[in-house]
Amino acid sequence: MPVYEDALAFGEIGLAGEIRSVSHAEQRIAEAQRLGFRRCVLPYHNLKSIGSDLKEKIDLIGVKNIREAFEALAGRCGKRVVSPKLDHQCIEHGSCVSPWLTGQPV
Repeated sequence: MPVYEDALAFGEIGLAGEIRSVSHAEQRIAEAQRLGFRRCVLPYHNLKSIGSDLKEKIDLIGVKNIREAFEALAGRCGKRVVSPKLDHQCIEHGSCVSPWLTGQPV
């Protein structure tokens, strides 16, 4: 599955596929932004701890499970991106379909 080359993801994956919060999320994102990454897929519950100044520098996509994470990395997420630059649904696909995962529109 092709993914964006300027994207990164972090979080802990539970046995049921849920994405759990991790510590030091803001520091991880700041370092990723410094290294040139433009979008970050992270645990949904970590979004509230990220400062607004950092949210302006890198696109953040909060996910709750592994399926959402794969779809976000491929640009087929259908999720709202936390970014002033990308204030719309899904990075490139408005209403996305991910047939390789579910066969149904997301």
